Amino acid sequence: MDNINCSAYIDNIKFEREFVCGKTILLFLSVQYICVHICNSQAAEDIINRTIQRQVRHFYKNAADVLLAEAYAHYLETVKNDYPFNNYEAYLVYNITVNNNCYLSFYKDDYQYTGGAHGMTIRSSDTYNLCSGKKIPLCSYFDRGTKYKELLINLIQMQAEENYIANPGIYFENYKELIAENFNAESYYLTENSISIYYQQYEIAPYSSGIIVFDIPYSIAACPPSC
Repeated sequence: MDNINCSAYIDNIKFEREFVCGKTILLFLSVQYICVHICNSQAAEDIINRTIQRQVRHFYKNAADVLLAEAYAHYLETVKNDYPFNNYEAYLVYNITVNNNCYLSFYKDDYQYTGGAHGMTIRSSDTYNLCSGKKIPLCSYFDRGTKYKELLINLIQMQAEENYIANPGIYFENYKELIAENFNAESYYLTENSISIYYQQYEIAPYSSGIIVFDIPYSIAACPPSC
């Protein structure tokens, strides 16, 4: 196909807002997201951008409604009991990992802090074909009928075992079971050389290990990403 469609032009957009009560900041909100421009493929551009905008609106509504209400209730409690209030925080950040070969892949981290010892991050991701605007499922990189989940879980368990031997404590002791139980075919994104499968905080490891990512080389895929 024409090389002009091999990648997208990306605008990075950021906005921030403080929700206050008097002079006290109840909630600080920050969003860094992307707007995609695709030459000669307006339909694909519209599909992808509408999805991103929907995701951003959902994040904002949840923060402005649910999280703000929780922050205000917590604030009133601190005033009543005369102890310090730590303002709540909500961040949404998009990170592009691949933008070539007619593929766009990115993950987004939704971080929330609600006044405790530490915040929590939830990661989600999307991979699109830039020609059609269709979201690409993980199974697309394997021949039909391939037990790709079993294949990936085995490879991840092998990687994890090597990591665990080198760094005991990086995962929970029953990490192999947890890798299989918590495998999510939607929890992936592409890099230049691999399919990256990730696990959320606490799914297979303690908080200190963060979000765990396993990189699976394209050599195991029958249908690696290409135009």
